[in-house]
Amino acid sequence: MLDYLKRTRRVTPALEEKARHYLSLGYQRLLSFECRGGGFEWFGQGSGIVFLSAYGLQEFHDMSRVFDIDPQVVERTRSFLLSRMDTEGAWSFDGCPHGARVEALPLDQQKLGLTAYVLWSLLEAGTPAEEPHVQKGLALLHRAAATRDPYLQALAALALLSADRTDPRAHAILDELIRGRVQEGGLVHWTGGTSVISYAAGEALDVETTATIVLALQKANRNLDVASQALGWIVTKK
Repeated sequence: MLDYLKRTRRVTPALEEKARHYLSLGYQRLLSFECRGGGFEWFGQGSGIVFLSAYGLQEFHDMSRVFDIDPQVVERTRSFLLSRMDTEGAWSFDGCPHGARVEALPLDQQKLGLTAYVLWSLLEAGTPAEEPHVQKGLALLHRAAATRDPYLQALAALALLSADRTDPRAHAILDELIRGRVQEGGLVHWTGGTSVISYAAGEALDVETTATIVLALQKANRNLDVASQALGWIVTKK
């Protein structure tokens, strides 16, 4: 919010002071969840969890736009994530329950969603696209097109676009997503497939799926009229 208010020149000194106070409290709280062996866990105990660590990496990256972040925290988290890639070039859920909806998916599909999410986080946080681990993971994401799952496809598109905004694989995925949108009057949304990163189901999964697709469209700088209609639909679900 502080980043948005600064960019739109709507921030006031009092509001910025309040936001920075909350940022300071939140940052210290987040650091308390870091594990000694690297990564982040629900309570900062035991071993780090891959998807929480990838989520944390995005949090720190976003926060760094308006708040001083220890670069060593980012580097430790990045190193932890890279160390947990398997020989195939993928990441697997580990160290936490992730619900029957995810467990019911084929292992390959579970890995695909998490791998796309981790790659997106690494690239957004400044990891070079040429990094060997990243290249190995990106090579797997062509499988996303075959899943027909809009949430997985959107995550894959975000990862590919974060590496190269002109990647034809990402744009082919976005073409398919645009064709599959649900139009209701002047608003647009997508119905989710099976959640991989969160526990979302039903309408909550539709909201998460639609939001993820909007992020991909914005990153690709295309179909922004559709993205705007989708944001309008998201607002109605508040």
